Amino acid sequence: MIALSTRAVLVACLGLVLSLCTPAVAGASGQWRWPVTGPHRVIHPYQPPAHNWLPGHRGVDLGVGSSRVVYAVGAGRVSFVGQIAHRSVVVIMHVGNLRTTYEPVTATVRLGQRVAVGQRIGIVQGQGSHCRPRCLHLGLKRGTAYLNPLLLFAPNHARLLPHLDP
Repeated sequence: MIALSTRAVLVACLGLVLSLCTPAVAGASGQWRWPVTGPHRVIHPYQPPAHNWLPGHRGVDLGVGSSRVVYAVGAGRVSFVGQIAHRSVVVIMHVGNLRTTYEPVTATVRLGQRVAVGQRIGIVQGQGSHCRPRCLHLGLKRGTAYLNPLLLFAPNHARLLPHLDP
């Protein structure tokens, strides 16, 4: 049997670990939204490199199906609209020093514009997609660290069950 003080420490540690695992809270609404309509199919998963200078896949590629509309995953401000490596990219800054990137996307938003969660930000381009069938690359960074964008859509709450003595 675990002592009450030890149990309290374990619960506190669990809460700290869970808070570090979730990227952040999305603005006042506390919600994140998928950037494309479902079904949500990951074509190419997040594969971080062992070191920043090594190759890897710093985001996920999502199948877009017949829908090509792209939505903001969270509230924020558009911090970049333009070309990177011959691909059209939209970048949005969110609370918690988080940044999401979307490519290849023809933007329907402008630099500096505030966007709401689920607001239309562009259209997936037919040309310039790096996968077949067409896909949307979604990236996530906190500061300079790349994160798995799928963490945004995972449940971010824990439910503790009571301890039952045998």
